[in-house]
Amino acid sequence: MKKFTYLLGCLLLSGLTACLRPDSPIDPYQAPGDVEIVTIPMADEAGRYDYEIYYDLGTGSSTVVPRTIWDIGIEAPQMGEAIILNSANFMFAYNTGTTDFDGIGPDLTRQSGFRNQMLKADDKTGDLSKTAISQEEGEVVVIDLGRGDDEALSAKGYIKAVFNRQTSGEVQVTWSDLDGSNLQNATITPDPTLRFTCFSFETSSVVEVQPHMEEWDLVFGYYTTFFEPSASFPDGLHYWVTGVRNNWDLVTAGQIDSTYSWETFTLQDTAQVNMIRDVNEIGYDWKQYLFEPPPTGTFVVFPEMVYIVRDTDGFYYKLRFQDFYSESGVKGFPTFEYQQL
Repeated sequence: MKKFTYLLGCLLLSGLTACLRPDSPIDPYQAPGDVEIVTIPMADEAGRYDYEIYYDLGTGSSTVVPRTIWDIGIEAPQMGEAIILNSANFMFAYNTGTTDFDGIGPDLTRQSGFRNQMLKADDKTGDLSKTAISQEEGEVVVIDLGRGDDEALSAKGYIKAVFNRQTSGEVQVTWSDLDGSNLQNATITPDPTLRFTCFSFETSSVVEVQPHMEEWDLVFGYYTTFFEPSASFPDGLHYWVTGVRNNWDLVTAGQIDSTYSWETFTLQDTAQVNMIRDVNEIGYDWKQYLFEPPPTGTFVVFPEMVYIVRDTDGFYYKLRFQDFYSESGVKGFPTFEYQQL
């Protein structure tokens, strides 16, 4: 039996625990689950991509958050020490190589090639050894705060910041505008139940974004990717896309080859799928933009592209997309179906 779920509100997840269950195989259900059909509201009714939606395949629960409410994420202490940028906001960082906080000023951003040659985004695959913010204690980092949620997607500007990790696991951060004004300080205590504890420079506070680290599998919305160097873009190109990312190293995914189809693929066939931990394995290319009909163009979706996901509980699902529009024809409402194997 097919069940249709249309997600419109923010669903608050509860029952957080501090226990991280080991990532080990568990016995699958004896029979496949029902086919679930879900529409995700990444956009509002004006077609603006204002939200990130964290989705749990096992329970069908979701957490919907405005994408602009956080800037950086501090990794759970038992997982590592990475500091990530909010990729959904098209954020970048430049590690200056100096500890001279006062020596970094607005003139830096006016240098030729600053944006293209100095600013870096987090690695598109989610490799936490390749984050834009370095792990050098006391180094001044210039942060491009990315794009806002207004109609023009206006640039939010730059800050400079210094991060220092304490032996207790807390992270102390000092930041200001590039000219030194609006100097602020905060101490961030990473929550061990969250994959990343999220922080906002605008509100100078930790904000509630991610559910418990084992209670979400996929996140839908904007994210920043990188196109490798080519004849058209010799230095490569960072680009803002809409799609799906995995829950870092807690979830793996892969795509089935032409030997199989949605209808024929079974649990036994998962042994033939290359399951990887790249957060962008599902990504965005299950859809394509066509510059027709004029003047607006349209998105088409490829349901023949079938993905396999191993969730945080160790269960396998097959998943494919069916649409990218709401019932009223607004883009940014991907519909997908999935089934536990």
